[in-house]
Amino acid sequence: MVATQTADSAGAVQRTIALVDDDRNILTTLSIALQTEGFATRVYADGDGALKALLDNPPDLAVCDIKMPRMDGFELLRRLRERAERVPVVMVTTRGSVSDRALAASLGADALIVKSEFENAHLLDTVRRFVEISA
Repeated sequence: MVATQTADSAGAVQRTIALVDDDRNILTTLSIALQTEGFATRVYADGDGALKALLDNPPDLAVCDIKMPRMDGFELLRRLRERAERVPVVMVTTRGSVSDRALAASLGADALIVKSEFENAHLLDTVRRFVEISA
C-alpha cells in the first residue's frame, strides 16, 4: 500500500514522511495527523515493501514500526544504513525494552517512541525536529 501527496493546496512543496507499519489503523491515523500538519505521506505495510521505495526515492524522514511481517523494522533500518542512507528514522514500537532501545541506537535509529507512551503531539514534535535537521 502506498499513498503519496506532494503539494499542499497552495502548491507549496511538502516535506515527505514515509510511514512503515503493518497496522492499517496506525498508518491511517499517523498519515492523517501528518497531512493535517502539512506533511506529505507515503505509507507501506511492511519493511520489505518499503525498502526499495525508500532507497529509490528517499523521504525526508521515515517513521517505522519494529514488529512487522516479512521484514521487521530493525532489518529495514540495517539495510538502509548499509547503503549509507542518512534518511532520519524514528522507530515506533510496542516494545520499549532496554535491549530494543540499544539495538535501535546501534543500527542508527535517530529516535524510538514506545506506542504506549505515544501521543500525536510527541510524534509531531519528533518529526518536525528531524525534518528541520535534514533540511
